[in-house]
Amino acid sequence: MTTQCQSYTHSEWLRALDAAVLQKILPRLSGTRAKLEAPLAGLCAYLRDLENRSTDVSQEDFDPGAKAKLPKAYRRTVEMLDSLRDFGFVSFFK
Repeated sequence: MTTQCQSYTHSEWLRALDAAVLQKILPRLSGTRAKLEAPLAGLCAYLRDLENRSTDVSQEDFDPGAKAKLPKAYRRTVEMLDSLRDFGFVSFFK
C-alpha cells in the first residue's frame, strides 16, 4: 500500500493557519480591557507580520486594511481590539 504525501505550498499553509486561528482560537477570547488589551495587541502584531516583537505594542493602533500574513484572523482581531478599547469588554461573537 502506497501513501501519497501531498506537498503544500507556503501560501496554502498560511491560509489553513489563518482559518484555524479565526475558527479555533479567537472564539475563546473574551474579557475586559485590563485582561485582554495587551494580548490582543500582541496577537494583532503577530498575525500581521508573523514575527514576535520584543517591544510593547499594547497601545499601537492597527489598520484593519493593512496587508497581513493571516488576513482574516488579523482583521477580526483588530475589530475585537477596537471594540475592547471602545466598550471595555470584548467577545468574538458580535
